Amino acid sequence: MSSYFFCILIASVLSAICSSLASGGLEKYVKYVCSLICAVAVIMPVVAVFNGDIDTKLTYSVEANEYSTGDYISAEAEKKVREYIKHIVYEKFGITVQDISIEIYSGDGEVVVGNTTVTLKESDGEHVNEVRDFLLETLGGSVEVVISD
Repeated sequence: MSSYFFCILIASVLSAICSSLASGGLEKYVKYVCSLICAVAVIMPVVAVFNGDIDTKLTYSVEANEYSTGDYISAEAEKKVREYIKHIVYEKFGITVQDISIEIYSGDGEVVVGNTTVTLKESDGEHVNEVRDFLLETLGGSVEVVISD
């Protein structure tokens, strides 16, 4: 709410400055434009209520309370690691990964990747050792590469 009043204050001050600096035939046009800016600043919160922005913010706060910060960070880290592994395996070997299982541990503001299991298609079975060695070198930790049935 304070940002709303701050916006109106800034628009009013800028309007006053522009009006005082304008001279001659442009003065009425500058005042008109400044009045429009002030009107928009006053109307924007009302428009936001009708567009449903307030409901979105309330929904977000409810969803944020359902999960702890650590769970959210772990879930986001797991998603990023999955995307990263899929990307690097495809870039290096041209293989599309079927599934990835990752154990994520979080504590003390730090996320640690534990055991990682990568599942490849049966047709990519000849690359199992190469992919495992590459992921061990790249990720470290414990990496297992299996073939899907």
